[in-house]
Amino acid sequence: RRLSSLAYGEAAALWRESGADADSQQLVEAWLDREHPDWLSRLHEGEEEPHAGGAGGGAGTRTAAMSREEALAVLGLAEGASRDDIKAAYRRLMSRLHPDHGGSDYLAARLNEAKEVLLAGQRR
Repeated sequence: RRLSSLAYGEAAALWRESGADADSQQLVEAWLDREHPDWLSRLHEGEEEPHAGGAGGGAGTRTAAMSREEALAVLGLAEGASRDDIKAAYRRLMSRLHPDHGGSDYLAARLNEAKEVLLAGQRR
C-alpha cells in the first residue's frame, strides 16, 4: 500500500510498528511530518500511543548525538572530505530536502546536524 492511502491512525500505527527498524521508522516520520505536521502532538494527546524508544527523529524525538560516521553517510561523503566538500554536499541535498521544497523538518534537521558535526572537526 502507498503511504498516501493511509488514514492518520493507520500511519501512526505503522510508525509504532516500524520501531524495530530505525530506517523504516524515520521514513514514516518524514512522511508524517509532511502530511500530518501535528502528528507528534496528536500522539502525546493520546490519539495514538508513542513508543518509548525515541529512536526516530521526527519533530524532535531524536535523543542520541550524531556520530561522525553517520554524518558522513547522511551527506554522502567519505572520510577526509574537505570543508568545501561538506558545504557543497549540504547545499545540494538541502536544495532538494528543505521543507519548503517538499522535504521535511526531520530531513532538514538531519542535514543541519550532519554539517555541524563534520565542520566542528575541521579547521577554518
